[in-house]
Amino acid sequence: MSRRSNQRYICHEIEGLAAQLLYAPADRRVEDIRRAEVLHDELDPNQNYPFEFLAYRITAHRLSEPDDTTLVGQAVLPDLRLLIDSLSRSIQLPPSQEEVETTTAELAKRQGVSEKTIARWRRAGLRWRWVTPTPGGHKRVVFPAAAVEHFMQTQPGRARDAKAFKRMTRDERRSAIEQARAMRLADPAVSLNQAASRIAEHTGRGLETIRELLQKHDRERPEAALFADHDAPLTGAQRGAIERAYRAGEPVDDIAERFGRTRSTVYRAVHHRRAQRALGVSIAYIPEPTFERDDADEVLLRPIAPPGARARRLDAQALSSIPEQLRDAFDRPLPPDRLMVALLLRYNYLKHLCKKSQSELRTSGVRANVLDRFESLDERAQRARSGCCHAALPLLLSVCRRQRAAGSERDRLSLPTLLLSAFRVLAELVESHDAARSARFESVLTNRLLRAFAHPEDSEPRDPDEAWRRLHKQIDVLGPAEMGEADGGDSTGDA
Repeated sequence: MSRRSNQRYICHEIEGLAAQLLYAPADRRVEDIRRAEVLHDELDPNQNYPFEFLAYRITAHRLSEPDDTTLVGQAVLPDLRLLIDSLSRSIQLPPSQEEVETTTAELAKRQGVSEKTIARWRRAGLRWRWVTPTPGGHKRVVFPAAAVEHFMQTQPGRARDAKAFKRMTRDERRSAIEQARAMRLADPAVSLNQAASRIAEHTGRGLETIRELLQKHDRERPEAALFADHDAPLTGAQRGAIERAYRAGEPVDDIAERFGRTRSTVYRAVHHRRAQRALGVSIAYIPEPTFERDDADEVLLRPIAPPGARARRLDAQALSSIPEQLRDAFDRPLPPDRLMVALLLRYNYLKHLCKKSQSELRTSGVRANVLDRFESLDERAQRARSGCCHAALPLLLSVCRRQRAAGSERDRLSLPTLLLSAFRVLAELVESHDAARSARFESVLTNRLLRAFAHPEDSEPRDPDEAWRRLHKQIDVLGPAEMGEADGGDSTGDA
C-alpha cells in the first residue's frame, strides 16, 4: 500500500475544518471528498479566497459564525489534498464506477517514470484519494483520471522533464569529475556545492545528480578525493548557525552552499539540534491505568463538554474589580469538578505520550518523523496546561475575594497581590494534582490557597499596579490554550 502523506497543513482554518468533517457520517464524507476534489481543480494558486467560500464549497453549508479570513490559493491547494487524503482514509471508499482510477505503479508505468517521481508529483500538486478495493481490505492510493489530466495541464514541464531524464554515461561522469578537478586546482577554496552547481549549469544535469557523483568519487577514491575537507564533522557552533538560519527561513539550498555541505547534511544538523532540545526536556506526569488502553486517544483526547447553561458564574461586582485587559480571562463559568478532571487527565496523558516519544528518540536515533511527533505532542501538552490554568482562574478570583472580605484591615493584602500569589499555587497544583483521587480540585485548590494566604511571601509586591502587571504577564506566558472545551456559553448563577 502506498505510504501515507507526511505533509502538514499550512492553513489552520482548513486543518480545523478537516478535523470537524471527520465526525460527519460516512456518506457525508464521500460527498465532501467529491466537492473538495472539484474545488481543488478550479482554484487559482495566485488568487485569494474567503474561508467562508471554501468551507461552503466543500460542505455545501454556511458557517455557523461569520469568518472574514482570506486564504491564498497557493496555500489552500496542498491543504485540500491533505483534507481529501484524511477523509478518504477515514472511510471504506470503494473504487469509482464513474471514472478511471490509476494506482501509483500503473501511473508510473504509463508515464514512463519511477514511482518515486509520482511521489514527487503528489507533493507538487497531483491530488489523490484512498480507496478500499474489497470491503474490509487494505486501502490504497489511486489517482482519478481528472486529477492526472489537471496535473498534466497545469505542470506540463515537470512531466516532460521526468520522461526525458536519462542516466549519465561513463564519459559524461568522467568529464564532470575532470571539470571539478580543474575548478579545484584553479581555486582551492571552491566548495563541493559551488563546483556541482557550475557543472550542473554547464551540462544541463540536476544539481543533486552532480553532487552525488562527486561525493561517490571521493568515497570510492579517498587517495584522489577532490573535496576531502567536505566530510569533516560539523562543529557545535556550525550546527547552531545552521539551525538558526533554517529557523529564520533561509532556503536550505542557500544554507548548504554557504557552509559547503549537502542538503542532507543541513537537515541532519537541524534535526540534531532539535533532538538535543527534545531530550533535554524534563517530563513528569501522574500515570493512570487509562493511559495504556488501546482506545486512550479516543477517550482522553475527545472533545470535552463545556459547562452547561446553569453553571455558576462570577457576578458583575466580582468582575468589575479586575482591570479591563484581564477581565476576559476571568469572565467564564466556574468549572465543575468533572471539567477539571477531564482537563487534567488530558494534560497528563499528553505528557505521557511526550515521554514515550522522547524514549523512542533515545532508542531509535534521530528521525524527523519522531521529532515532529514529539514537538507536536509537547505543544499540545502546553496548550492543555494552559487550558487547565485558564479554566481555574474564576476559582482564584472567588477565593481571593472571600479572603479579602474575611481578613482584618491591618492584615488585608490587595486583591492583585492575592491573585498573583494564588496563580503560582494554581500552576503548581496543575502539575501535581491526581485527577483520579476522590478529593475535588476546587477543595484542594481552596485549601492550598488559604495556607498560602496565611503565610504570604515577603517578595510579593505590595503596589497594586505592579501586582496587576505581573499577573498580566504570568497569564500571557501561558500562551494559547485548548479552551474550546472549557468555555461556557451563556450561563446564569452567581458565586
